[in-house]
Amino acid sequence: MCPFLPDSPRLLIRKGKHEEALEVLAALEGHGATPESPAVITQYNIIKDILDREHVNTYTWWQLVSGKGPSGVLRRMILGAWMQVMNQVGGQKVINQVPTYKTDHEHQISGINVTSYYMSYIFINALGISELLSRILAAAGSVDYLIFACLAYFVIERYGRRKVRTCHPTLHAIYVAFPRLELTL
Repeated sequence: MCPFLPDSPRLLIRKGKHEEALEVLAALEGHGATPESPAVITQYNIIKDILDREHVNTYTWWQLVSGKGPSGVLRRMILGAWMQVMNQVGGQKVINQVPTYKTDHEHQISGINVTSYYMSYIFINALGISELLSRILAAAGSVDYLIFACLAYFVIERYGRRKVRTCHPTLHAIYVAFPRLELTL
């Protein structure tokens, strides 16, 4: 259904497609609204004003990380990073709506963490790969996750969420449909 949805007016304004943004806002407004309708123009001006305010002060990553950016940004970045670390190694697990806290020796074993944690074990015992090579492959897999997680930010910024969410299932289906290359070691 995503290919048939209109682009976000915010994204269109940010990309400089103002007429198309007005048309999308008119369609979202409904009730026979046109791009010249007062309600549509008001919404457009609000979005444009917010985008203009966001771009008045721009900061480099170094300014944000070093604390020379806007007040409180460094604190929020550290807080967010710390929450993610705690989610990975500690955190709260909810089972049947009853919160239970993990002990220090337990880790979050779900999703990609299972793959990362057991990858070398599977390489050694299921595939018969040497211990050294299995560790190297597991490390390469972890670096691969890191690289593509960082690339996702730039891809989404460049193409927008809608296009990425539309193309992802197709690319994933192609990837799964073709047999994977064998490890011949």
